[in-house]
Amino acid sequence: MAYPWIVAAPQKDPASRRYYFSSIADRFLYLGVKVFAPDAGMVGFLVLSVRNDRMIVLYSYFDPPDAPSIAAADDSHALAMDVNSLSLYDEHLVRSVSKLRCPRWSTRPVSRGFFLSKSLAHIPAGERRLHGGDGDFAFY
Repeated sequence: MAYPWIVAAPQKDPASRRYYFSSIADRFLYLGVKVFAPDAGMVGFLVLSVRNDRMIVLYSYFDPPDAPSIAAADDSHALAMDVNSLSLYDEHLVRSVSKLRCPRWSTRPVSRGFFLSKSLAHIPAGERRLHGGDGDFAFY
């Protein structure tokens, strides 16, 4: 989080027109969010990425019964950051955000596939939990 690969800057990068990925955005930040429940202490942690008007939940750590609290915290941060798009890849969060019925969001299912290397193939499919920020890790 201390060394982001994207820089928030007002000027455009002329070289970025030649590449799919750009290293400059109007707004970019990582945000770590601790989620607390009354009388239960910390129930989860989120790592959010905000790039221009899009927020992505890169990593989410919580027990499935706490998903509604985590989803409410995520939704609250997305509204506070005034983003137009919120991307979630955890099935528990997706279901919980959908149940919030926030008028700002319309939902659209998008499938995102991962290719796992042979070194990770020994992990049973039911025990794999890939996050939105795990793209590079899947090739470990």
